[in-house]
Order: sequence, then C-alpha cells, then structure tokens
Amino acid sequence: LSTWGTARSSSNIFTSPRTWSFDLWGEDLIACPKDGGIYTWDASTGVGTRATVITNAPTKAKFILTSPQARHLIAFGAHDGVSQVPLLIRWSASEDNTTWTASATNSAGDLIITGGSEILSAAKSDNEVLIWTDTSMHVMYYTGAPYYFGIRQVAETGGIIGPHAHVSIAGKTFFMGINNFYVYDGRLQ
Repeated sequence: LSTWGTARSSSNIFTSPRTWSFDLWGEDLIACPKDGGIYTWDASTGVGTRATVITNAPTKAKFILTSPQARHLIAFGAHDGVSQVPLLIRWSASEDNTTWTASATNSAGDLIITGGSEILSAAKSDNEVLIWTDTSMHVMYYTGAPYYFGIRQVAETGGIIGPHAHVSIAGKTFFMGINNFYVYDGRLQ
C-alpha cells in the first residue's frame, strides 16, 4: 500500500477508451459503444427521449454501420448468442434492424473473417465496406441472395492503428497503419 500522490512503479494494466460508432437508419440514429449493445434513437420522438436497445440485435459489438446497399445493419466483432467473437460480422435483414437470425425468408446472416485476432475498424466505401483487423485488411461486398455478402482479403499486412484512423474522400480511403500511411482505391497502396 502507499499514500495518495506517491509515485507508483509501472503497471501492466491497460484500458481502452470508450469509443462509439454511429450511423443513420433513415432519419433515426444507430449507436454502439465499443463492446456494448446496439441502440436506436427515433428522431420522430424528439430530443427528450433516450435511445433504446435494438430488439434481437447482438448484445455486444465492437462497432456498427449500415450497408451502402439494401440497408442492412452490420455489427462487427459481434456477440453470437454465447460470447463475443472478435472476428464475427453479423447483419440484420434488409430494411429490418430487428431481424438478425438468418432464414430462407430474410437476408440476415453472418461471416467470420480469417486473418488477425480482432476486427478494429470498418468504413463504407463507394460500393463496399472496408474492414481492418489488427493485422489485415478486407473488403465486404454485396452479392445478393442467397448469401448477401462476401469477403475478400486485400492485404495480409494492412492493419489499422485505431478504430477512427481512416477517412474516405472522392472514392479513396486513406488510413494510418501500424508502420505506414495507406490509400485504398480498389487496390491498396
């Protein structure tokens, strides 16, 4: 034990900041704190109301976004019903952010990325979703029925330094990797 204000030896305890991801669902706001639940705020109810947990959505996710095609809500690093899986991507049915269980009558589904130990970030590009793990970069693209989304690895060594270390401008996505800056415009440079 020690007293207040006394310097301590170094520690191996590290905590991550509480970062949020946000996107729109029509005029409503979708929000997710890192490793937390997925919430919706209904704009028609006014600013005096609080956001509520989306029914049937994964109970935890690293972050979310709405797909650029067919409006699916996508959860990255999602909970699978038993535990949070750092490389799992789950999406809701098109136009229905409360249907997450895949069936023959909806377009909900999931995929697991291979490469890396956890998904760190994702961003919408023109017609695809860019996904970064701690070591690699992938592209998620819309295929339509019956699988709805596919994934292809862009680079084995294209990891991103943090969840918000990217920006997309005029068809190009710039991001900061562990040891370099990169641009993606259909190919990684």
